[in-house]
Amino acid sequence: MAVKDLITAGANVLARNNIEWTPLDCAAANGWAITVGILLDHGSQIDPCDKRRTTPLHLASSHGHVNVVKLLLKRGAAIGSVDYQGRNCLDLAIENNHKEVAYAIVADKNYKDALRNVTMEGVIGAQIRDTPLRKLIRRLPDVAVAVLNRCTRTDEQPEHDNYSIRFNYEFIDDTYVAGGDKDDDGSPSKQSGKVFNDNGKLKDNTHPYSTNPDLIIENHPIQMM
Repeated sequence: MAVKDLITAGANVLARNNIEWTPLDCAAANGWAITVGILLDHGSQIDPCDKRRTTPLHLASSHGHVNVVKLLLKRGAAIGSVDYQGRNCLDLAIENNHKEVAYAIVADKNYKDALRNVTMEGVIGAQIRDTPLRKLIRRLPDVAVAVLNRCTRTDEQPEHDNYSIRFNYEFIDDTYVAGGDKDDDGSPSKQSGKVFNDNGKLKDNTHPYSTNPDLIIENHPIQMM
């Protein structure tokens, strides 16, 4: 194969072009899964960032190349990495209406790191907290259902005495944020953080993401369904 021949001949897999893309970026953006695998096998960094903090996973997700997305995630690409606008791979898949890519991301073992992202949408002065789950509810509801299904766990069978269903409300009810995060009037938070302790109680350093109760209700994921 030409790629292997070039590498054998001394081609630098870490070289960058004028926009700071590496060969892996170019392969991911074009959906060349075989080339992506070869480059990774020969020393390519899996998460190089260009001038806009875009990674190969971002490029593959925004262009709808699901096989490349699956390969990069399998090889350890950072699922929660964000670009200069604070968008991660799931945000980009949703923004470009790539349902199969979104499915692949929420099926990954590290899917929670993608769902924990927070962006601020709207005009300055009237921005509102947005999350991947909210975006999925609005634009890719079938994928939102897949996320909600992953937020439940069933123990035993229905006929068993210990049968139970457990719910994880982290993404369904995200009214509270960690103390280091900013509310709607401050700088956008990149990660919502864990606000509950191991006993399911709110941590001491948490607070509602907004002081406007009407906004919280209107922007609640369940209200949007």
